Amino acid sequence: MKKIRVLQIGLHTNRGGIETVVHSWWQHMPQEEVAFDFLNVWDAPIAFQDEFEAKGAKILHKCLRKNNPGKSYEELKRIIVEGNYDFVHCHSMSLSEPEPVEIADAFSNARAILHSHTAATKDKMGLRRYLLHLYGKKKLEKYQYLKIACGTEAGQAMFGSDDFTIIENGVDRNQFRYSTEYRFEIRKKYDISEEEFVIGHVGRPGKVKNYPFLMKVFSEFRKLCDARLILIGDVENDRAVQRLIDSYKVRDYVIFTGKVRDVYKYYSAMDVFLFPSLYEGLSVSLIEAQSTGLPCIVSRNVDRESAVSDAVAFIDIDKMEDALKELGKCYGNRNVDRNKVSFDEAYDIKQSSIKMLEYYKSMRK
Repeated sequence: MKKIRVLQIGLHTNRGGIETVVHSWWQHMPQEEVAFDFLNVWDAPIAFQDEFEAKGAKILHKCLRKNNPGKSYEELKRIIVEGNYDFVHCHSMSLSEPEPVEIADAFSNARAILHSHTAATKDKMGLRRYLLHLYGKKKLEKYQYLKIACGTEAGQAMFGSDDFTIIENGVDRNQFRYSTEYRFEIRKKYDISEEEFVIGHVGRPGKVKNYPFLMKVFSEFRKLCDARLILIGDVENDRAVQRLIDSYKVRDYVIFTGKVRDVYKYYSAMDVFLFPSLYEGLSVSLIEAQSTGLPCIVSRNVDRESAVSDAVAFIDIDKMEDALKELGKCYGNRNVDRNKVSFDEAYDIKQSSIKMLEYYKSMRK
């Protein structure tokens, strides 16, 4: 059978959840059956671009829509029409950019896929983004496209119905497992003693990750025990985060790792994962943390389907005492064998990749 060709749209320059999942599919799907190309609309390489190019994937470019809408549209149209794709797979946080669907349906033989990755709603999007979302939703009524979501809440928030297919955000279970060797390696690297209790977090800059709550809770918990905070991601240069650290006088106890390729090692070094997002779909980093058996304290605003193990506690982020109470429980139970924590194997990347590939096969024209 002819190889399935897919144009992946929506990857950012940072290695976030969407980027990690698409990269994992690309690694695990048989290359003789499916080929991915990637659209880069940024002034810097998209996440994993060096790996994609090294193995023959095409990285295609167009200008940003906000800089020149007309030129952006024509460049995108040329890419989709000339690419002769089976699918134009759009990874989206809203329906604010309907152009790929419009072009794929009206001018090519490709089937467009809108893939929802977040449970953002009107009160969380911001007015401008929400208005663009409504505009896109109205415009898309004229076109045919397929609907995928990482979970039920993300799908319902994006599409307003249950008419979508769920493809789980899988992680590599062979890689994301608790390791005493990794724990020792990372703790030694940052001069963390085994007696110190380590709170971990993974996220990019921005208000969604709720750093004010994170820092406040950490500063209060430090009054109760010897604790450190590891922040993984490109947040060290975030001025708001730096002001919070100084305000709570915790600079000596916060570790910035920056962007790391071996994030799987860091989960083993942590004692608990604190994830107080204002809203979130099925977070890949949260799935990764659970895969390593790490206890997770999570905002109730995060998609409940993110609890894929029996080590997740949901909290009200308006009540700091809830977080402190759960942290206390984790502190008291930190000698639990993490390799015995249950995990939903549907979130193994091998299962997710198979499901995504079978979807491509079944929906191909």
